[in-house]
Amino acid sequence: DVNAQFEQFFQSEKKKFRHSNYREFMLENNPDLDFETLWRNLRYGIKQELNLKVTVNNEELFLIQHFLPLKDQKGRVKEIKILAFNLTNNLQ
Repeated sequence: DVNAQFEQFFQSEKKKFRHSNYREFMLENNPDLDFETLWRNLRYGIKQELNLKVTVNNEELFLIQHFLPLKDQKGRVKEIKILAFNLTNNLQ
């Protein structure tokens, strides 16, 4: 699910991101990202951290994203939460 802060940051609507291809979004400004390895590790329950560049309204922004796989009682990954922090001001 997309929270209000995410919507505000990306100046978008939840509907847009629920039905979008997250892979395309991530690779747009980060073509060297190994997306397959990222998601394979998450499916195995290995948390991931990425520094990504994104474009919002023609402005380049830099994020650090933490991907946190959440497991059920049997140890199976059931959900992945993503926490993102805007580092743009810190890098300028």
